[in-house]
Amino acid sequence: MLPRLPQDTGTIKVQLKRRLQYKSSALSLNVRPNKVMQAAAWLVNTSELYREQGITFDQHWLSYFDVTTPNSDNENTTVNQTNSTSEDEWSEDEAEIPAGVTDSMLTPTDFVDDTERQHIYNVAPGEGSRPLSIFRDQYSEELAYPGIFLGQKRPDEKQRLTRVYYSEICKSELRRSDRRAAMCIENIFFKTKKMQMKLLLGQSQLAIRKCKMGNRTLTAGDLKTPEGLTNLICHDEGYKFLTALRGSPPYFEKAKKDLFAMIRQLGPASLFCSFSSAETKWNHVLRILGKLVDHKDYSDEQLDNLN
Repeated sequence: MLPRLPQDTGTIKVQLKRRLQYKSSALSLNVRPNKVMQAAAWLVNTSELYREQGITFDQHWLSYFDVTTPNSDNENTTVNQTNSTSEDEWSEDEAEIPAGVTDSMLTPTDFVDDTERQHIYNVAPGEGSRPLSIFRDQYSEELAYPGIFLGQKRPDEKQRLTRVYYSEICKSELRRSDRRAAMCIENIFFKTKKMQMKLLLGQSQLAIRKCKMGNRTLTAGDLKTPEGLTNLICHDEGYKFLTALRGSPPYFEKAKKDLFAMIRQLGPASLFCSFSSAETKWNHVLRILGKLVDHKDYSDEQLDNLN
């Protein structure tokens, strides 16, 4: 493999921030600018989705950041002379400095010194903009993860012969032989968050508290209008709960009721274990099964003779 050109080997640290004035960042990563520019140019030229969204790539923008690396014999001679003189210098204070965080293998790869903070490229693409819901932004997932979708959008609902739910799309993408979506942790959390928001908006139920409402009577018409439901929640006369959301207290309450109903109808549950041929040679497992089933303590010789 031929060595890379000097402009292809450089890496810079990029921080994505919500605002440029913030010190902390939402995402930080070391990137190779040359590879990022090549990928951006390829996506803009080949992706129909990027062209529909009006995303362009300015080729002249690269000329402002071209850095020439001078290579002269005089500079090399000066550097060699400086290094030779500095090798003879020794400081007692430097020898007594104890090992700190920078000498540990647990130090992250993106660790930088205070003198290198000025060389970090800070970007805040969403500063000054109004957040848009992921349900109104139709292609938010395809644009956020170009490494998975490669700038291609999913088929629209009008192009499908049958209706496909978003949960089925997520299962299909995570179970495919192409493991790009399954190996991306951020995309898995994105899918989970979007499905939970769909449950919050579509399958939430309202429960009325057992309390007195003064002289006001509650009718069926009050529960059929959105204004009436909102009024109940604002006055703490009712609350929303989610039975379909995994991990919520109503979900576990429903699972407990289903479990008790199964035990009441079918009796106590039985535990079934399947063993392979290799597990028949495990003496400790056979000894435990002998105590539970036969109520006997088998010796090692007896366990070896078992078929």
